[in-house]
Formats: sequence, structure tokens, C-alpha cells
Amino acid sequence: MPAVMDELSATAEIRLHYSGPDNLFIDRMMLFRIFLNLLRNAQDAGAKQMTIDVWQAGHLAVIDISDNGPGIDNSIRDRIFLPLPLAALLISGWGWQFALIWRSPLKAG
Repeated sequence: MPAVMDELSATAEIRLHYSGPDNLFIDRMMLFRIFLNLLRNAQDAGAKQMTIDVWQAGHLAVIDISDNGPGIDNSIRDRIFLPLPLAALLISGWGWQFALIWRSPLKAG
């Protein structure tokens, strides 16, 4: 996570709040890629503030990522999680990483 913060903090304020479980059993590289792609997309869309909140719900960790960018245009919102390459063709380069981000945790179980 420090690498993500270093890369993006030059042009945006990134806040991390952690009140989650003591131990997380997750693929660290997959989580890094998800965070990096989401934060880069937010930055590319013009966000200047990004927040990652990790909190605990029972025995699970919940991760919320938010930013102050303009949001996802309604015209493509229903297509951003389509599998690639279909998403790339339909969205034409606009946030195509969302399809990968969506599938990564599903593959991990």
C-alpha cells in the first residue's frame, strides 16, 4: 500500500482509515492491484481526494473506496464490469480496468 500512496500522493490527497480485523487473509498482490487501479482511475478522472476505509463486519473485513471525482458517466455505468475484451470495445478505453477489478476477488473466492 505505501507504493500506491507514494505514486498518487503527488497530485492527490489519499486517506487510509483502518479499523478492520487484526489479520487479513488475502492475496496481497491482488489487493494492491485493485487499489492501484481504482485510485489511478479516480485520479485520471480528476479526483483530488481519495479515501480507503477498512472496517470489520463480524469476522469479515469491508473495504470502501471513495473519491471526490465526477463519478462514472451514466451512459457507461451498466457496462463497466463486463468481461474483457467486450468492455474495452464498448467503453473505448474508459475505465476498462473495472472488469479486471471486479473479477479478481471473485477468482480468489
